[in-house]
Amino acid sequence: MTWLDLPLNKYVEIVNLYTDTDLDDEDRLLYVSQVLFDVNPLKLTMAELSKLIGRSEFLKSPIPKVRVRDTYTLGNTKYVLMKDLKDVSVAQWIDFQSYLKDGSGADNWHNILSVFLFPEGHGEYGEGYDLMKVKEDISNHLSVADSLAISSFFLTFQKRLSVLSLLSTRRRMLKGMKDRKARRGIRRTIRRAMVDLIGG
Repeated sequence: MTWLDLPLNKYVEIVNLYTDTDLDDEDRLLYVSQVLFDVNPLKLTMAELSKLIGRSEFLKSPIPKVRVRDTYTLGNTKYVLMKDLKDVSVAQWIDFQSYLKDGSGADNWHNILSVFLFPEGHGEYGEGYDLMKVKEDISNHLSVADSLAISSFFLTFQKRLSVLSLLSTRRRMLKGMKDRKARRGIRRTIRRAMVDLIGG
């Protein structure tokens, strides 16, 4: 198994195991083996367990960067990724923003990505297909490497759009304003918001 094989739902379980401070290292290894390989580690021989632990060594390496593709086959369904964001509907944008408020961590990626992945043949968000099935397919079948790549693509888009919105707001607020001190205050406030947004 590799990062390219590890589905999102198993990744979330493993992250939770590594953040669980009540587990000791031995128990954590057993649970990781159980999650990764769908086995009961207590029924394995030591040699079998050792082999599975060896196959889980990829967890120590960084998640590889992969290219965002146009289509993904998840389970038995082929999905098309909406990458042309000028065609985003109001409903998509509202759901995207709502899911972001719930957090942009891996445990929420299936929600965020469901806004932009459509079953092939369906071009309108949420119309003619089961949105819950899309979320389940993303969670159960999309690799963590692909999930990270797609999430990064859309979160970067969201940040850029927010910066453009702040610049537009600044331009509108400063237009016609004569008071230099007030203009400076607005510029400073928006500059701080942009720095906070882009992390610089």
